[in-house]
Amino acid sequence: MMNYKKFLIKDVNILDIIKNGLILIPFVKRIAKKSYKTGILNDPEIVSIRVNEILSIIEKNSIINASVLEIGPGQTSDIIIKLAKSKGIEKAFALDIIDYFGIDFWNKKGVNFINADLSLMASNSVDVVYCYDVLEHVKNPVYFLKELMRIVSKSGIVYLSWDLRDHFHFNDEESWFEMHKYNDLIWNLQMSNRTSYVNRLQMSQWMDNFESIGFEIISIQNLESPVASAAMITKYGLKINPVYRSKAIIKVK
Repeated sequence: MMNYKKFLIKDVNILDIIKNGLILIPFVKRIAKKSYKTGILNDPEIVSIRVNEILSIIEKNSIINASVLEIGPGQTSDIIIKLAKSKGIEKAFALDIIDYFGIDFWNKKGVNFINADLSLMASNSVDVVYCYDVLEHVKNPVYFLKELMRIVSKSGIVYLSWDLRDHFHFNDEESWFEMHKYNDLIWNLQMSNRTSYVNRLQMSQWMDNFESIGFEIISIQNLESPVASAAMITKYGLKINPVYRSKAIIKVK
């Protein structure tokens, strides 16, 4: 068992705590929304790869006239827009708690945009759900997965691709799991209101959640970093699952 007490003062980032509080002020939140950049920003090459990836999943699972939902498109609109125009796609939805484009934009592109959480989606309403780099930012993972279970059709599938690293240390592999050194109180004081918040669930915890909620894993691909995992043992005596990125296709059992 790791002793977190030694991190309460020495490693707490006061500036992050201040930023976490300031973001609650409406005008600060508006400024942050304008300046913050997220997602692949409609990079044509990556968009094409991801569109083909989703279409391939739909074809392999023999889903016809599919209704497709993207969760958390952020500032990348082209994936769901291209899917909306693809053969075999009957309806296209996008859902995000932040709308970077405006409802008129989405309507003109033939995408039904929902500026809210999953609770506004009807039960059994979509055949294919996908999200890129969203799962790690979800504040209530169990609720989120239960809502996925509710909205996806009985023969539908969910495609997830997510990043389990500390988002402040992408360029330093030894620090990819640095966020785990904090206890929940300190982490939430620093990050709970910010777009860069990460829920810090490890891969083993995600697997347990999929199983307990009633999802069957069709396929999964994991990338591991023994370097990052070993660094946490060396620096803090903390054993962290080495998986730092995962792709999974799941369905209702």
